[in-house]
Amino acid sequence: MSQPLSESTADLKSNNTWRRLSPIAIVFFILRFSVRFVKDGLINMAPALAVFITQVDDKSFWGSIAAVVFVFAVIIYSILYYRTFKFRVQKDKLLLTKGVLKKETTTLQFNKVQNVNLSTPFYFAPFKLVNCIFDSAGSSAKEISFPGVDVQYAESLRNDILVFKAQQSTASNSNELDLASDGDTDHQSSTETVSKPRLSLSLIEIAKFGLSSNMTFLLLAFLAPFMETIVDYAKHSIIPSITAVLSSFGTSSESATSIAVAIFVVAVILSALLLSVVAAIIQFYNYQLFITTERFQRIAGLFDRHQITMTKHRIQAVSIKQNWVFKLFKRVTIQFHQMAVIGNNSAKNKTNLSIPTLPPSSSPEIMREAFPELAVDNFAFSRIHKRFWSRTFIFNWLIPLFLVGSLMINVDIGFALLYFFIPVGFVLSYLRWRRYGLWYNRHFAAFKSGLVGHTITIFPIYKVQKATMKSSPAMRKARLATVELQLAYGKKTIPYLPLATAQEFVNLVLYEIESNQKHWLNN
Repeated sequence: MSQPLSESTADLKSNNTWRRLSPIAIVFFILRFSVRFVKDGLINMAPALAVFITQVDDKSFWGSIAAVVFVFAVIIYSILYYRTFKFRVQKDKLLLTKGVLKKETTTLQFNKVQNVNLSTPFYFAPFKLVNCIFDSAGSSAKEISFPGVDVQYAESLRNDILVFKAQQSTASNSNELDLASDGDTDHQSSTETVSKPRLSLSLIEIAKFGLSSNMTFLLLAFLAPFMETIVDYAKHSIIPSITAVLSSFGTSSESATSIAVAIFVVAVILSALLLSVVAAIIQFYNYQLFITTERFQRIAGLFDRHQITMTKHRIQAVSIKQNWVFKLFKRVTIQFHQMAVIGNNSAKNKTNLSIPTLPPSSSPEIMREAFPELAVDNFAFSRIHKRFWSRTFIFNWLIPLFLVGSLMINVDIGFALLYFFIPVGFVLSYLRWRRYGLWYNRHFAAFKSGLVGHTITIFPIYKVQKATMKSSPAMRKARLATVELQLAYGKKTIPYLPLATAQEFVNLVLYEIESNQKHWLNN
């Protein structure tokens, strides 16, 4: 029988008792498995769904049967998963066992924990429960979370882990990495009490981010396999209805049909934009950013009040992004990058903290909070060589368009399309070249890239792990080089730099790496 979760972690460590979650966690598992199915299963099943929509006659009947089977399967699996989910705290580590079809046991040492984040879904709040997430170094597959534990227990456990890490750091006399401040720190918060957020976002600002995000294009891409079915349905049902309404006002038949098609297309796009805005509000509702001398903490979410904390010494780089929509709104997005982890044979960043929308004039203040030594508000970027522009236009546009045009030589509009896309490619190649830039001083560097908008990534040079300089025979002849930097969160590349600039920058990076006594993981 499960024991109450409100006991102190000291008691938990002493009796080594296996613990169960609150039964409310079943709701969490039902939603999580459902969302996982929608995100992964539906995309993989898109061809089968297309066949179902186009070939199956009695769609309502079989669709209802499939929905009922799916609901029952998810509920039964979630209950079984809940019954197999057990955990305990043992001295300096967490142990977790779970799994229905395949039993899995995971062990996480306290000193491997980077962050301890507390998330509060709306259905947990009335029961004073949270989802306690342990963000560990290394593989993302080894991340542990305890959904449905008492909030006091979660906070006590988080504090015990961080106190343990602080004691380990003190005992090692700072000879090892300072892991005592790896994440959310309750022992820090005891000396850094912040009751007022530095930044709060209104619904209007969050809606602006929703309009600028890629969610609209993702939704339209998801509908692509079903577009033929949607178009057929629109032809036989929606467009005739709109046409009939327009004709009743005296509009000619041809004009009414054209206007109806335009209204339908606009309605689809507006629906995608609305869903994108709704998704942004769900994610960032009541956004609050707290800043102390040691850390950033973000709390946001409509149904799930998700807390993300990042200590400043964990920040590897900061990106300031502005796409074409945010250019119109005069807003930027700021993202703080921490160390990437390995998952599914690829590196990725997890629990990165971001500010979804901010006036550009406020970004220097945030930058100074992240990097106090960076006393620069505006970056004077050096452009890359114009050969990048000509090469991009020739190899990415001119040659492919020539090949496509030669295949369409017998098509009346073939050369018309060719003539249209050549100036488009010329302008886009120019914009891409113009957006590239490099800035650096003795201790910091910034890369700039983009197309219509731009992304500026700023990082301390001592955080760089590897610096390389590459050039093709044609680039060597023109005395040009491409610089690649490997940081803990990923790779940054800037092409077609003048050779003298590339050599000076790489030599500075290598000198800073060798001479700076700070470790890339610490400030």
